[in-house]
Amino acid sequence: TIHPELPPSDINRAAGWYREKLGLEPVLHGNEPVEPGTTEFHSELLYDTGTARFGVYESWTAGGTRPPRPDWWSRSSTPLSPNSAQAMCGRNT
Repeated sequence: TIHPELPPSDINRAAGWYREKLGLEPVLHGNEPVEPGTTEFHSELLYDTGTARFGVYESWTAGGTRPPRPDWWSRSSTPLSPNSAQAMCGRNT
């Protein structure tokens, strides 16, 4: 599935905001399931609202002029490189 990726400068602060303001908990931390109430993160998070998914990854360029990185995820929620995703779509780089 393709879903948006959001790049905050502080992933723990972002996770707290999603929890407090929107009532959302991440479902994956990296490739591992997240225990409810976890507050310390060090890698990418995946959220599932029931109708949509989105990822959050910490970026030192957040809020700047550089565009966010593209990410592709397989049905097993394993991140794929852009080259792998293009190969799956029948496109070669």
